[in-house]
Amino acid sequence: MLKKTITIAAVALLLCVCRSEARSQGPSGQEQTPAGGYSERAAGINARQNKWTDPRAMNDWMRAHADGSLSASRWSVSTNVGDWAALGTANLWLAFGLSRHVSLELDAKANPWTFNRGGDSQFENRNVTTALGARWWPWYVYSGWWFGGKAQYQQYNRGGIGSSETEEGDAVGLALGLGYAVQVAPWFNIDFGLGFWGGTTAFVTYACPRCGKVVDSGHKLFILPNEVLISAQFIF
Repeated sequence: MLKKTITIAAVALLLCVCRSEARSQGPSGQEQTPAGGYSERAAGINARQNKWTDPRAMNDWMRAHADGSLSASRWSVSTNVGDWAALGTANLWLAFGLSRHVSLELDAKANPWTFNRGGDSQFENRNVTTALGARWWPWYVYSGWWFGGKAQYQQYNRGGIGSSETEEGDAVGLALGLGYAVQVAPWFNIDFGLGFWGGTTAFVTYACPRCGKVVDSGHKLFILPNEVLISAQFIF
């Protein structure tokens, strides 16, 4: 009778140990928190080990970054091919993941170039542009769809493109955009998007890029395309 009791107790103890071990592991053997969810630290470690080959690990890595649970920061730096194609407009975007769904961004653009200077076909898209805004990401920052808005200022001189008239001025307004960020690697995205902006400008319009004959001036409201985004985005 004593032998049978000891045997039953040993089996019960073994079952308890097995169940406790099972609760401490996720479906793929990852450590769990007491609440039953994967610990973000374990997810981050596993993702760093497998981020190049395992899509789920990459997603875990991105989630841990977005929630701030990994030691790495949530900064990104990007440049837009679409702006470079607009007659060589240099541009740089700096962003910070404020929370899981919100990022702040600061961007700057500059184009000092005049083409065919002094000739009858002179044209230019010169500008200095700065903007400060935010993006909302339905899933996680730097991943998937985003919707954005920003306040923007631009000093510009453009003309000779499709028309002989040239306009220069100072514009200020608000910009709206939407897009989608494609994860190529945990540290690199290709960011696609479209944007428009509207506001007011103090302007002067000349008859041609180099003649200096004023045909119009004053203040006016505007709504214009703002940017076509095909950006290389580096995440840190």
